[in-house]
Amino acid sequence: MSGSEVEEIIYQKLSKFGFTSENTLYADSSCPDEINHNDPEEDITSLLTQRWGEIFPLGGLGGLPFTGKTGWGAMSSHVPENGNIVVLYAPHVGIDSTGIVGKIKRQGQHQCSTACGAAIGAYNAVKCGPTTTEFKPGYMDYQMDSIKHLVSPHVKEIQAGKDENVTLAYTMYDISGRFIDEIANMNFGGPSSKLAVIGGIMINCEGKGTDKFLPLKFEVIEKSG
Repeated sequence: MSGSEVEEIIYQKLSKFGFTSENTLYADSSCPDEINHNDPEEDITSLLTQRWGEIFPLGGLGGLPFTGKTGWGAMSSHVPENGNIVVLYAPHVGIDSTGIVGKIKRQGQHQCSTACGAAIGAYNAVKCGPTTTEFKPGYMDYQMDSIKHLVSPHVKEIQAGKDENVTLAYTMYDISGRFIDEIANMNFGGPSSKLAVIGGIMINCEGKGTDKFLPLKFEVIEKSG
């Protein structure tokens, strides 16, 4: 679906639960790659920011919420009294004009480059390389080292997929979801506060207005569960 289609459905559903721009904080866990944020009319990250008014970025390379528990704690402490959180977690993948998954021609460039470059780079580094025990996050490149560590156990299943980059995108989605589950909590707002969790995969296509979003999760969680 287009980002605008998904965002409108999200808004219509959440407004029925009492979510408004005044009582809701939007938290974003997406890759900082510019192709995820370059179309304010279609990119779901931009549309959600416009809808809810403020954004707290949780994500790093690959869209993983690298701000961690501290980031979540900081973000959730900023929620209005009795307010809500909308969180999006969404890795991304490119598709070029010939239909090749994992590549895209960026504006001003004549050749395709990888997307998501971090996920594909990490996968290529580990599929014929060291085991997970040899990837210890370092100070200067800890996000990439962490992605290598997290992807490494899934190499065989990714290789077994019909298209490795398609399977990798779904793998990054699963990893990101588990990451969110580990850091998220309901320790914010008041008794009526709610958490909306939106998960999916951003699909970057060549040409303006062609990007898509694959929605895979939409949950509203109350204090009671």
